[in-house]
Order: sequence, then C-alpha cells, then structure tokens
Amino acid sequence: MLLAVDSHMVVFFNHHLQPNRTRRVLNGHAAISPEMALRIEKWLGVENGGRADLWLAEQASYDLWQARTKFNAKVKSAELLKV
Repeated sequence: MLLAVDSHMVVFFNHHLQPNRTRRVLNGHAAISPEMALRIEKWLGVENGGRADLWLAEQASYDLWQARTKFNAKVKSAELLKV
C-alpha cells in the first residue's frame, strides 16, 4: 500500500514503530500488518484517522486490486443445477 506521508510521520514511525518494517511499508514493499495497524491506531488515535480496521481495510483493498491486475487463471464459470 502506498502512503502519502510527511517527514513528521517518517520520524515518528522510525522512532516509535518498527523502523525496518516501516521503511518497507512506506516504500510499498511490505503490507500493513494487524500489529502495525494497531500501532498506528495508538499513535494517531481513533479520532484522527487511526482506526486499525480502516488501515487494514485499505490494505485489503490494495491487495485485491493488485491481485486483479495480475489474475489470469482459466477458471470455468459454475453451471447452475436445474432442479
């Protein structure tokens, strides 16, 4: 997931969260884990857009978008049974 961040967020992430993982998330090379989402929630607070469930929903949406752009399986559609 690509995030729009400012230098204050980067400094905080590196100091209070997990620096290596944070760097990978901010560069789009790692996903936001449930634990990272909870850390963000604690840092930002729910009232400031830090709800962990929203961060995870954004990550899931991004992951699904990525999968759809790469998905090329040859799967037959299910046939409905006539009763």
